[in-house]
Amino acid sequence: MKTRYPICLAGALLCATASSVFAWSPSTNSTVYGSSLSVSSTEVVTIDNFIFNRTGVNVILDDTRTYSVTKVEVRSPTADGVAAKLSSTNSGATLISDGTIAVGNTLDTSGVIELIAGKMQATTTVGLGTGQNGVGTMTMSGGSFSALSTMAIATGSASTGILRMSGGSLSATLLTLAGGAGNSTGSFTLSGGDATFGNLAFASGNGASSGILSIEGGNLIVTATTTLAKNGTGRLQVLSGSFQTGTLTMGLEGKTSYLTVSSNAVMTVSSGFSAGSSASVTMRLDGATFTPGKAIISLGASNVSLDSGMTLRIDMGDYAATETQTITLMSYDAKPTQTPMVTITGDYDDTLYQVMDAVWGDTSLTVTINYIPEPAAVGAMLGLLALAAVARRRRA
Repeated sequence: MKTRYPICLAGALLCATASSVFAWSPSTNSTVYGSSLSVSSTEVVTIDNFIFNRTGVNVILDDTRTYSVTKVEVRSPTADGVAAKLSSTNSGATLISDGTIAVGNTLDTSGVIELIAGKMQATTTVGLGTGQNGVGTMTMSGGSFSALSTMAIATGSASTGILRMSGGSLSATLLTLAGGAGNSTGSFTLSGGDATFGNLAFASGNGASSGILSIEGGNLIVTATTTLAKNGTGRLQVLSGSFQTGTLTMGLEGKTSYLTVSSNAVMTVSSGFSAGSSASVTMRLDGATFTPGKAIISLGASNVSLDSGMTLRIDMGDYAATETQTITLMSYDAKPTQTPMVTITGDYDDTLYQVMDAVWGDTSLTVTINYIPEPAAVGAMLGLLALAAVARRRRA
């Protein structure tokens, strides 16, 4: 049974009926707790609009109720310095919006969503930083969050959208990073948990927009297409954890895009990889040990199309091997028609390492790095060989 209730602020003499547009207007730094609602924890609380629009309000869902709402808006004037915030801390708390969930969605406003435990879901879109000059932030350390349509980060003019995820599960049909006009900036940092999207688009706004995705742990899957910079600038960093996509297009039509992949991560493109002349791909050799045949970028059975003018680099700034190794940079089913030149970058000791030219083979791009022992080590080795020779002569 769904019942409408008046909703009251904890510690405040203010009450708004749920049948009206629900706008909490508490004094600065007031806190609203879900447990302050005088209803049974087994019932569904139905609210037409969940709107938090005053500086310092902190709404905490700390019970096991299901909150069924028409829409959610979290915003307060950015100039006031303390953004409105909606948090979920109980694994039994559920917030379901039949419409949108919007954060920082009006002119010059900011808002924060924090998901520690529980479930949040929007039937339509989720927006972080959708208003002009709006700032929307979402942090996830647990629970589950889903958008049955688009999750849009920084779609307002000159807006900022920030998503940080260290745990839990996140899903959406489409994720856009910086889809707005006029210097919009959207960023997503994944350090743990699992994220799944149907499609992923970077910088789909105007030429000044910038979208950044940094994978530092966890797992991210794009079941269909990843477009790295449709109009502005897109940056994808896969430093740890795993990234898997169906197709990946980057650097086409003069749109600047950057891809950096560490040898500590797993990156797989299963259906198609296209890199135009404005694409820059850097493969980082991090650490001392590399599994023979394990590719830094695995292109699987995908169709591979590379522009000869693209930038392709090996970064040896954190290379620390103590033996000669042949490292697989890319693997593919068929050698690309165009094979760009591979250059070396990073601050490394060229007295220890001799980097051979990268080789485009039939099924992989490889590089051999010869290890050159230091003179002291060579001297010690020669001394051991001399002692061994003396010992053999004595036995003889």
